[in-house]
Amino acid sequence: MSSREIRSLLGAMLFSGDEVEKKVAVLSGGERARLALAKVLARPSNCLLLDEPTNNLDIVAKDTLLDALRRFPGTVIIVSHDRFILNELVTEVLEVGQGHAIRYLGNYDEYLEKKAQTDAAPAPSSQPARSGPVHLRDTHGNNGNGSRPKKAEPRQAAQPAHGGHPANDDRDALRRRERVARQRTQIEAGIEQKENERAALASEMNDPNFYLARKDANDLIARYERLGREIEKLYAELVKFDEAASA
Repeated sequence: MSSREIRSLLGAMLFSGDEVEKKVAVLSGGERARLALAKVLARPSNCLLLDEPTNNLDIVAKDTLLDALRRFPGTVIIVSHDRFILNELVTEVLEVGQGHAIRYLGNYDEYLEKKAQTDAAPAPSSQPARSGPVHLRDTHGNNGNGSRPKKAEPRQAAQPAHGGHPANDDRDALRRRERVARQRTQIEAGIEQKENERAALASEMNDPNFYLARKDANDLIARYERLGREIEKLYAELVKFDEAASA
C-alpha cells in the first residue's frame, strides 16, 4: 500500500495528523483495537473471523467499524454480544450447542423470533417424521450426518365411500398419486440443480486469488447468496407440499 492509502485507512480508524506517528506502546485499549482492525482490513482476504470486535470501542469507532464491514466484499464471521452490530450487519445466525449447529436466515432479532416459534411448536408425535427442512447441510444439500433428505412416500388413497364407483375412484387415486410424484420430483430436481450450481460457485470463491482473478467477484457473491435464498424457498415449498399431500 502507498503512504496515502495507509493514511486513508488509518483515518478511517480515527487516527489522523500526528496520531499516526504514535508508538503502539502508548496506545489505549480502544486505539489498539482500532489499529488491529486496520491491520486486518489492510490484508487482501475474502473472509474475516472477528471475536467481539466492538469491545473497547466508543460509539464513533463502532460506527466506523460497521461501515467498513458493510463495504467489505467478502464473508464476515463474527462472534459478539453487541446486539446492535448483530442486527445491523449479519444476514445469517448459526446457533451452536449440544452437538448441533442450526442455521437461521436473518439478523439477531429475526433469529430470536424464529427460535421462539420453534420452541413454541408442539412436540413431534410418535408417527414417523415426514421429509422436512434441513437445518444443517452442506452445499450439496446433505444432512448433518452426510445423508440426503429422504423422499416421502405417497400415502395410500382412502377407500371409496359406500355407494361410489370403485373403478373410477381407483383411477382418480392413481392420477393423484402420479401428479403428486411428478410435482415432488420437479421440486427436488430444482433443489439439486441450484445446489450443484451453488457448490460450483463456492469452489470458485474459495480460491485465495478469487478477488484478484475475477472482476465480477461481487456479482458472483450476489448470485451465490441469491441461490441460497432460492434453495431455502424450495425446501419450504417441499415441506408444505408434503404436509398437503399427507393431509
